[in-house]
Amino acid sequence: MSSDKRPRREPPWSIPYGWRIAYVLTFAIKMIAYTILVARQEIERGTHNSTIDIAIAVVERDSVVTPGIGASTLILLEGVSYLVITYNYLYNKFVQPVIDQNKERIEQSRAEGMAEGRSEGMAEGRSEGRSMMHQKWADWNSRRLEAESKGIPFDEPTPDTES
Repeated sequence: MSSDKRPRREPPWSIPYGWRIAYVLTFAIKMIAYTILVARQEIERGTHNSTIDIAIAVVERDSVVTPGIGASTLILLEGVSYLVITYNYLYNKFVQPVIDQNKERIEQSRAEGMAEGRSEGMAEGRSEGRSMMHQKWADWNSRRLEAESKGIPFDEPTPDTES
């Protein structure tokens, strides 16, 4: 006896295990509703002599419609699944590429903006640093000249040696 390790394949028209109760209930409700309508119509027609004749007429009409009710139950319940599958396919085919493209564009713009902002910030920082250092040197020099004019010894360190 050979051991077959391949996964078991489900026939395409089989009812998924989790959906069997929904299929049976939907089919039963449809059949009961149709049977009640047919029985009422046969009774109102009044051409039958006994209850057995009415039951036979109802069963004859039900047997003709049962495959259609089964198919409509399948279409009703599987239709939702097919709509979801179609939605997912179309979403992945048309919408997701646009979202991904926009994400790439946004990330690229963000990276460019950050690089530009960083370089502008560094340039601005250098400029402010230079002007602050120039101001420190000017202040230091004015104090040195004032002390020199008054004849006071000036021993303050230069601004570049300060921390």
